[in-house]
Amino acid sequence: MPDGAAWITASMAVKCSRPPRSHRMVLQLEKHKGRDWIVMASSRPDLRIPDATGKQRWTVTFDRCDDAGWRVRMRISGTSHDGTAFKVNEVTSQVRVRCPK
Repeated sequence: MPDGAAWITASMAVKCSRPPRSHRMVLQLEKHKGRDWIVMASSRPDLRIPDATGKQRWTVTFDRCDDAGWRVRMRISGTSHDGTAFKVNEVTSQVRVRCPK
């Protein structure tokens, strides 16, 4: 990002007590508009396997700042350690962003 520019970024950590066989994570930044939530940015699918430390980070960035309510959606799919397929689709609570003028 250029000096003086403002942007919105979110970072999540995932902890797995037993690492899965496969893991695919996509983070999305969603902006509140009226009654809807609109996806403004998506991370590339990340296939890293999370460990038990919770120190790995996944990040998504929107390239400008926009005064609004924002939330992060986490979409995960994969295969657990015992071969069971799983899907997770979770959102964070809304955060109000006020951009510098």
